Amino acid sequence: MSKRDDKPPRLDDGTRLEGSGQYAEAADLYAEILETHPDLFEAAFRLAKCWERLAQWTRAFDGWTRAAVWNDTRLESAIGRAEALRQAQCHRNALDAYEGALALESDHIFALAGKAESLRMIGLNEEALPWFDAALQKQPDHVFATRG
Repeated sequence: MSKRDDKPPRLDDGTRLEGSGQYAEAADLYAEILETHPDLFEAAFRLAKCWERLAQWTRAFDGWTRAAVWNDTRLESAIGRAEALRQAQCHRNALDAYEGALALESDHIFALAGKAESLRMIGLNEEALPWFDAALQKQPDHVFATRG
């Protein structure tokens, strides 16, 4: 088995901790697993998700960056990095990250809506409107994309 496919038994413990809302404990466990299995995609991916749930945006960004090295999560990792930057109020950097995600999938709903929201947050309301419209065209009832 490759390192990526070799799932340590404790990974399931982390998943159970997450399932019970113990994100900090799960994050600690995933970080510990990554010390001995640095190429284990699932631990890196789950760690980023935990940091996101704990609103630890810098750590979430780092986690998504680490998880992005595997092609099957490149888009989700790009969205995760962008969202972490947006939540940390780094809207100009989030714009770059959302554009990177849109380069991978040009009509991804979260990338469209996230780019629109970041543009709005830096005062570029007119520039944001077409992105909100694109998101709403893709999914008319999407709460994040709905303008008030």
